Formats: sequence, C-alpha cells, structure tokens
Amino acid sequence: MLYNSQSMRSNKAGFTLVELLVVTIIISLGLKWSLPGLIRSAKQSEVDNYTQIVESGLFSLQAKVGKTKSSCEINFGSSNQFKAPWEILEFQQPSGTQAFLNERISCCNSKEGCVGGPEYRLISREGMQDRNAVEISTSKPFFEISPPGTSAEASILTILIRSKSHDLQSLKNKSGKSRLKIRCVEISGSGNISNGTWSEESEKCLI
Repeated sequence: MLYNSQSMRSNKAGFTLVELLVVTIIISLGLKWSLPGLIRSAKQSEVDNYTQIVESGLFSLQAKVGKTKSSCEINFGSSNQFKAPWEILEFQQPSGTQAFLNERISCCNSKEGCVGGPEYRLISREGMQDRNAVEISTSKPFFEISPPGTSAEASILTILIRSKSHDLQSLKNKSGKSRLKIRCVEISGSGNISNGTWSEESEKCLI
C-alpha cells in the first residue's frame, strides 16, 4: 500500500519521456508554422514605419515651403530603380557624414535666395534604424514643389517603399509573388500628400 502511494506521487511529480517528446514535437511544429508569419510581420512593420517617416518628412518640407514662399527643385538622380534611402532621400550616409546637400534639393525664395540641405530636407528624421531594411524608388528623376496655388508641376510624384527582403523566395506565395506589400507616398506639386499600398497589377497607389 505504501509502495502504491509513493508510485502515484512519483507519476504526479513529473512528465514521462513520451509526454516530453510529444510536447517538444508540438512546440517545434508551432514554431515552424508561426515563424514565417512573424518574420513577414516584422519586415512589413519596417516598411510601414519608414513610410510614415517619408510622409512626415514631406509634410514638414511642404510646411516650410509654404512658410518661406519657396520653390524647391528636387533631384533624385534616377527613377524607377530601388535603392537605399540615403541614395535617394536622405543626406546622412551610413558613415555618419552628409552628402548631396546641394545636389539633391535647392529651394529658392526672395529672402534667402537659393538654399540646399540640410536647411531644406526630404526626411526630417534621418538615420533611423528602419532605413537599413528598406529600398526606395521614385517615379521621376526630378520634381518641383511650390507653395499651394503657385505650382508649375502638374504631375504627381510617387515614392515606393519596399523591404530589402521583398524578393526572397521564402516570402513568396504559391504564385511566386511576394507576400510583403509595397507602400507608396504620393505628392503633387502643390503639396497634396497621401499614402497607400502599391498595386503591381494596375501600377497605381491605392489610397
């Protein structure tokens, strides 16, 4: 009777080897199924965060353009090519130095004359960590921004933001398309700014 009591207490005290193996297998399968989704969510979050940085920077630039009554010419250097943010939008380089201060943007008004960066900039918060995980493309190599009602630029500039991992095979669906969304920010010459998701089928920014 004493032996049976001790045996029951021993069984209640821990798991058997089979039970531990079952638990291990369940955890492993759970991680296998959930890990790709977690990675995808993290990479999409990096894209979405930088999209907000781009939009915020453009709002700040447009506000300064309106305040100083400036007309700004922006030179992206290329169009329809995905590159690192510091090659297209930001002045701050990976080394910490600043580049393209006068080549990238030039804003002119009657009081200051013509001024480049960093007084005028496209991104207010440069050097943020998310920039290392994304690529940028613009629909035009040049663009002009002026105060509302004075713009000579009738077309719209579209800035695309995608993950550097966009084309990884592990992140594609059965049709071969990336599961990661490309975000877009659009700005008109008069400063109307909006963001959305880029449709590769229609080649439009879906607001």
